Amino acid sequence: MRQQIHAGWSRKRRPSRVRVLIEEPSAALRLSDFALFEEAGLDVALCHGPDDREPCPLVLQGECPLALGADVVVIGSGLHGHDRQELAKAWQHHHPGTPILAEVSVARAEEPPPGCRSLPSPSSVQGQISAIWHAVEGHR
Repeated sequence: MRQQIHAGWSRKRRPSRVRVLIEEPSAALRLSDFALFEEAGLDVALCHGPDDREPCPLVLQGECPLALGADVVVIGSGLHGHDRQELAKAWQHHHPGTPILAEVSVARAEEPPPGCRSLPSPSSVQGQISAIWHAVEGHR
């Protein structure tokens, strides 16, 4: 699986920071600058999520190094149907205390997978940051 940890998510946990794992296959996201997330106290790691060539280790074996460190997970809109459902179930089973946000299309009136909070798409970076903080605070 292609996974990327941005400079803010070092191997050493900083207690004042929240670790956000974004599960999204979009290549454009890997080029994104997460400076606004970092300024808001969020450290970001990316995973392209499951696909036909590379299944998700969390789904298959129940283990993933990034999953172990995540305080909150965002399932991006680039993951569809069965992959989205499987990933959400794996998170809920193996990391039941971790809040999960799922991007949902406002235009198509999508619903998030069961047990996930909605993250409306499109939304601004500030809107995404706010939704992540609400999810984290709601789980504390």
